[in-house]
Amino acid sequence: MTDNDLELKTLCNHLWESANILRGPVDAADFKTYIFPLLFFKRISDVYDEEIQNALDESDGDQQYALFPENHRFQVPEGCHWDDVRQKTSNVGKALQRAMREIEKANPDTLYGIFGDAQWTNKDRLSDELLRDLVEHFSLLPLGNDSARADMLGGAYEYLIKKFADATNKKAGEFYTPRTVAVDDNSNFAVFINSSARVSNCSVRVSRSASTTPTTRGLKFAMAIAAR
Repeated sequence: MTDNDLELKTLCNHLWESANILRGPVDAADFKTYIFPLLFFKRISDVYDEEIQNALDESDGDQQYALFPENHRFQVPEGCHWDDVRQKTSNVGKALQRAMREIEKANPDTLYGIFGDAQWTNKDRLSDELLRDLVEHFSLLPLGNDSARADMLGGAYEYLIKKFADATNKKAGEFYTPRTVAVDDNSNFAVFINSSARVSNCSVRVSRSASTTPTTRGLKFAMAIAAR
């Protein structure tokens, strides 16, 4: 087993443990509705932090320069970073929903609809305590480019899809087509494979299928943010 294999295994196991936090209040069929948006939100925030640091290094610590939109592939509005949500002790679901919606609005051409339509504010299902535990669990894992390459996230994604299929007694083949992503007319689903390209010119293969799955229906996900 190589070091990369071990990293992937650690990532996969950690992500699947997030499903155990949801287990009980949330049906297994709905795990993906919450876990994928959190994965993408954390990834976007961590990459944004890396870009801030890179810009600071390039500019001898110029804070204003580091915030220039040109230094970031995706914009994270003020108050909508992962760490902002992590600081919340009450109404965590409301904070999550607001942050995700504002990020979508700030990146309409690339991230519109990426976070799906999960009901984060439903406290009967998602208590503040449960969401704090879930956010803290994801916070333990660095998901920037320095720690999690795009291909590693792609592997973790396929692992989760299989686990979700197993949890709902479906065949993995009914849930996804590896490396070629099936979408329906109401959703776009992209898996960024090329880790050396910017998102704007990343190579994505998409196929349309008359038979859609719970994973793709009504969702638009960007699996990984490609490295510069």
